[in-house]
This record gives sequence, C-alpha cells and structure tokens, in this order.
Amino acid sequence: MERGAWVHNVIFHQAAAWAMARDAAPALKRGIRRLVVGSGSSYYLAQVVAEVAKRKGYQIAAAPSGDVVMEPDLCFTDVEEFIVVSRSGASSEALWALDEAQRRNIRTVAVTCDPLSPLAQRADQAAVVPTGDDGTVVMIRSFTSMLVLLQQGLAGSLPRLELGVVDVLHQTDRWLAESPRPPHRVYLLGSGVRLGLVHEGALKIQEMAGTVAYSYSPLEFRHGPRGSVNANDWVVLLGQTTHARYEYGVLADLANQGPTMVVVAEPQWFALIGDDGVVDRGILLPEDGADDLKGPLAVIPLQLLAWHLAMAAGRNPDVPENLTKVVAFERESP
Repeated sequence: MERGAWVHNVIFHQAAAWAMARDAAPALKRGIRRLVVGSGSSYYLAQVVAEVAKRKGYQIAAAPSGDVVMEPDLCFTDVEEFIVVSRSGASSEALWALDEAQRRNIRTVAVTCDPLSPLAQRADQAAVVPTGDDGTVVMIRSFTSMLVLLQQGLAGSLPRLELGVVDVLHQTDRWLAESPRPPHRVYLLGSGVRLGLVHEGALKIQEMAGTVAYSYSPLEFRHGPRGSVNANDWVVLLGQTTHARYEYGVLADLANQGPTMVVVAEPQWFALIGDDGVVDRGILLPEDGADDLKGPLAVIPLQLLAWHLAMAAGRNPDVPENLTKVVAFERESP
C-alpha cells in the first residue's frame, strides 16, 4: 500500500460510520450532573460535547481522564453520571478513571469503538460504534463517529451531516492542491463548540506530520500569540456564525502580517463579514442544520490538512513516529 493511503481512505470515507453512531447513541436525560472525560483526541472530543451540552440545557463538564486519576475528589464533586470516551476502550487512564467512579457508586457510561474492550465490559452502559474504528494509530473516523453519537444523545436528532462530507473534502482538496508551499507554522482558531476541534486539529498535525501546530480561541489569540505570525504562516479559523464579527475582527488585525488565512464556516458567516480580501480561502459548510452540531464536518479539513503536511514532509501518516494506537502503562503507587 502506498504511503499514507490508509489514512487518506479513512478521511474520505468516515461518514459511512455515522449512521451506526446515531443508532448507538445513549439517551441522555436533562437534570443529571455529568462529567465526560477522555485522553488526547478523546479529551478534545469531550470538550466539544460539553460545549454542545451547555447549548442544549445539560449540565456536563469535561476533563482529561488523567485529572480524574490524580485528583478524583475535585473531579467528582456533585457528579451523578460519568461518561468515559476511548476509541480502544483499553487506555490506562480511561480504565483507572472508570474504576474510580465505580468505587464512588457513580453511574458509568463507556463510549468506544470496541464492544469487547475492558471499558465496554465494565461500564454500567456501553455506547459502541464498531465501524468507527480507524484501523490506524491516529483517530480520524473514530473521533467524528463518537462525536456524532454523543451529539445525537444530546440533541435527539441530527442533520444529515454525511451529505456534506464530499463537498467539504473537495473544497479542502482544492485549497491544498493550489497552495504553492507548506506553511512555516499553522495556527488553528476556534471558540465554544469549535475549540476542542482546533485542539484536535493541532494534535493531528503533530501526530501525522511531526510539525508543531498551535490552537487558540480567537479572542485569546490577540493576547500575545498573534505577534509571532508572519507571511510564511497559515491561520485556519473554524468559524461560527454567531461569533462571525468577533472572529473576523481577529483576522482583520492579522492582515498586515501577511499570513494565508482560511475560514471553515457556514455561508452565513461570510455573508455577515462581507468580502474585502482579508480571507484568502473559504471552505463552506452546508447551510442546513444547527451550526453548533456541525463539528464532525468542521474538523475534516483539519484532518486532511494534517495528512497533506505529513505527505509534504515525507512522513507516513499511516505509521506515525513514536506513537502507538493504545496508551497503556503501569499505574504508579501513591
């Protein structure tokens, strides 16, 4: 198989797993105080879920699984239900966090891609998307599938996001094909329901391409980081229509520093800010459906960007250096 072919195929065909994800979604009732955790990509997914939950009237906080292991008393304050997200269902911190919750008689829900995993077997309830498993080290299809699953549980119904995947991929492909050279640095911006996605995008770039990428909330980006941006850099914003004027203001501030600026957003975002040449490229999300539920689509350009940078650097995204699919290690004694 050619270098990078497996991950490329997963990126382009991940939406086939989303229907099963919707069917596997747990029924999440309001009025229950929840904590959702994960490690790495799964933690960034948890951040997105917590932000979506706020907008749907739920009480859900997000934390890294490791925080639960190190400071359980702080993490489990007033928690009635505990959701653990892990693609493999075998990550050390995920299992330790589950054990800690069960010792406290807190109801547990596992979200995973492996029905036979220790996490799925030991949790009080398991929400499983077997078709979400990527078969590779980096999380791609598993990230979007488990996000679809949890968003379905929160919203009750989702727009047919898979109908927009091909168009978003083709737009991203055109942008990357027309880019004359790779960037020196990549800055990814997003807030609210998009913040966890830009953290995930930066992680994908680091995992696949071995390149440092930065992720910030747009208004926070003004407070120091924007000073380092120059004409050799790319700034990619995952925009939200309700935040358009604030987000555009940050991009306008950067214009005289000369970076290539790309926005992934609904058409309404671009209609609100007009066209004065500040944004170099727009990647349009479909108009149908609530903007806050379009995370599985919005993250796809970042996945493809990471793959593109890896290929340009001569690396193999199918076999990223120094990484394994499952992080497992022995727990240190207190």
